[in-house]
Amino acid sequence: MALIKCTECGKEFSDKADACPNCGCPKDDILKELKQNEIQNEVEKQVEPAKEEVSEKKPTKLKFALIAVVIVVVFGIGYYAATGNSRNYAKAQELIQAEDFSGAKTILEELGDYEDSKELLKNVNYQLSTDGTFIREMSKGLMERWDKNEEYKGKEESSVLLEEYCQVELDRVEKYYDKKFDDEKLGILAQAYIDSLKDAKEAAKQYAVNYVAYSENWLKAYGDRTMAIVQIVEDYGLTVDEAYEKTLQELVTSGKSEDKNRRFKKTVLEMCEGFTVKSSTDEWGYSTYKVEMKNTTDVTFEYFYIDVNYLDKDGNIKTTGSSSQVQNWKPGQTATMDYWIVDDKVNVSALKMEYNPHYSTGDLYE
Repeated sequence: MALIKCTECGKEFSDKADACPNCGCPKDDILKELKQNEIQNEVEKQVEPAKEEVSEKKPTKLKFALIAVVIVVVFGIGYYAATGNSRNYAKAQELIQAEDFSGAKTILEELGDYEDSKELLKNVNYQLSTDGTFIREMSKGLMERWDKNEEYKGKEESSVLLEEYCQVELDRVEKYYDKKFDDEKLGILAQAYIDSLKDAKEAAKQYAVNYVAYSENWLKAYGDRTMAIVQIVEDYGLTVDEAYEKTLQELVTSGKSEDKNRRFKKTVLEMCEGFTVKSSTDEWGYSTYKVEMKNTTDVTFEYFYIDVNYLDKDGNIKTTGSSSQVQNWKPGQTATMDYWIVDDKVNVSALKMEYNPHYSTGDLYE
């Protein structure tokens, strides 16, 4: 007979019994648990030497592992610090591209002399100024107007559409009218540009009421606007996105042509001041008039004639005059043309003459 130690209560009892007489735990359950304990003990005996071996080697491996980690961390920190300027420089460029000039300025100020940071900072400061923001807003206004024009393509032209085109740009630039610019000339151009948009918008209101007045005033405003665009493009670097470059260049070409025409018209008006109107009385007592003139320009006129307003001291028109036409009028040539005064009873000698010349030289006309 053998004794079994109960795994439940710890008392020994005969292996002939079916259960522990002390606590009643079944013998089969006790034997099963004893067997499991025996196996566990055997496993632990096998593992223990291996643990001791590992225990002896572990400090050396851990030491090298820690050293390796420290090296990696130190190197990483050093590399991160060494490339910090490069990363910040790239970030500043990204912010400039996104037009976050305030954010770019903060980074560039910290970068100091790194690469061309100082030059970039100058540009950023300009972009943050009234001058820089006006140029950007003007560019956006132009592109938005052209987008609107494309959107309404095919629609019948009307005063409403024409006014809207002008307002699209005014929404962008009108707020700069009374602002102080670092560059005084740009400030004057900005005002001229805004005035041209306002004048065009007013002209548009006459579209369906008085088309002649609309046409005259719209073309005048268009000329003022394109001439301002030329100067702002050439002197202040106004640009637009690539898709709009062709349209901008067309406006620049138109502006240059308008400027050339206006300069030449000024020359022609100065020439007109040298004309002489002479009168004579025919055999029936009627007055007849001739205008004597000389071509003091350096171009040949395909045709040329004048209309004249006679103004009193308050600038009111008292009567008008007009001449016949001369053709192929060469530089230096004199010419005499017939001349008529609508109301020849008016004493025109006491009135001021306002000349309105009409001519064509091929590429210059009025």
